Parts: sequence; C-alpha cells; structure tokens
Amino acid sequence: TWAALETAALRVAPNMNSQEVANLSLAYAKLGKSQPEALKAGVRGGGVRGGMAAAGYEAARHAVTSVPDRFWIYAAAGTAMYSSVIPFWFYGSGYLQRSHGFSVAAADSLMVVPELMLAVLSIPIGVAVDALKISFRVQQTGFAVCAALIAASHAQLAAGGNPVTGVLGLGFGYAACNQLMWAGFPAVCPPDLMSLGAGIVACFINLGSTAVPVAIGTIRAAPGLSEARADVAMFIMFSVSALLAAALASVVVRGTFDGGGGGGGGG
Repeated sequence: TWAALETAALRVAPNMNSQEVANLSLAYAKLGKSQPEALKAGVRGGGVRGGMAAAGYEAARHAVTSVPDRFWIYAAAGTAMYSSVIPFWFYGSGYLQRSHGFSVAAADSLMVVPELMLAVLSIPIGVAVDALKISFRVQQTGFAVCAALIAASHAQLAAGGNPVTGVLGLGFGYAACNQLMWAGFPAVCPPDLMSLGAGIVACFINLGSTAVPVAIGTIRAAPGLSEARADVAMFIMFSVSALLAAALASVVVRGTFDGGGGGGGGG
C-alpha cells in the first residue's frame, strides 16, 4: 500500500545520498503526491548532509592523492617567501624609527614602497612571462634568485645599511617572486583542482604570515633581550625564511619530486 511505501521511505531517508533524494522528490512529483513533513525532516537530517559530507571527504581525499608532490614543495616555497616579507610590514616602520631615526611619516611612507612595486611590476613581469613563453623551470629559477635577493635585503637592513636600498631590494624581490610564483601555478596543480589548489596555497601563505609575527613577538617579549638584538633575531628569521624559499624552488627546478601525483607539467 501507499502507506507502507511511505513508511519504508521514512526508514531509508537519513541514509540517502543527494542523487537518491532527487529521485525520491521526482517520484513524488510525478505521482502528484506531496512529501510528508516527517520524510522531509528525515532527508534534511541525514540524506543531504550525509551525501554532502561524503562528497566533501571524497574531494579532499582526491585532492591529496591527485596533486603531484612538487605542488606541496611549490606551496611550501611560496609560504616561506611570503613569511619573509609580509611580517616585515608589522615591524619595519618601528625598526626604521629606532635604528635610522626616521619620523613616523617617513618610515610609514618607505614601508609602502614594496607594495607599490608589486602593483607596478606585476603586469610587466606577467606580460614578459607570456610573451617570451618562459618555462616553469626558468620561472622557478627566477623565483629562487629573487628570494635570495629578499634574504640579502634583510641582511643589509640588519647590518645597518642604507634602508632605502634595502627596502627597494626587498620590494623588487617580493614583486618578482609573487608574480613568478603564481605564473607557475598551472604547472603544478591538476586542471580539475585549480580552485582547491589555489585555496590550499592561500591557506599556507596566510598561516605562515600569521605564525612568523607571533614568533617575533614572542622573541621580543623575552626578558633581558635588547631592542637591537631583537631586531637582529627578526632579520635572521626573515633571511632564513627567504633562503628556505629559494632552496625549495631549486628542489622543484631539479625535478626531484616530479614523480608523484597526477598534475600538469611545465618544462
């Protein structure tokens, strides 16, 4: 009977996946019947949520097992690069005021320069990459060189060198690394996972850029540590992070991790 069929449907509704839910709804519509509220509640409580949860788990599992190994190395290199630059925005102005006698306005103005260089240089670098058909290998080599420039700029600032020169070098290295990194993204991420892959990289980048300032703040809070020594420790941390980015990019260039996963190429 119809009542028996509805009773059976109520029992299985919580375990339905999204396609089964759609089929059930279509069957009710074709028969000119309205779904009882108890059945709707059962579907809402288990079927759709269960199907979505299963789909989400499967998507995450597929992402982890499908991307090539060099995607993760690439993501780690980008994280290290951003972690060597972005946190400096929080501490750079204070350093320039303490160590070089800059006014607040002058220090803040100089700290804007790297982001301005990013805005000015990103498009020309992108045009050059496309026009010259620069390969992924060359892109990553350029990334490694510019990450080393970031490290050298931090070292110059730590040594008390010309702050304008140091910040300009930092800005150029950051702008070039940023553009070359994202230009190489299609070569390390499978086409069907582009959005998820970009989200993973963005997540890593922001986690790194959050963790480093926390670490610097912890070091600065250490009892008995002078401002000068805290500044040196900060620049060492930045330089090491930039050199790590260069080293990881070099690993990607050598193709050490090209064998894993199923991602795209890029010579």
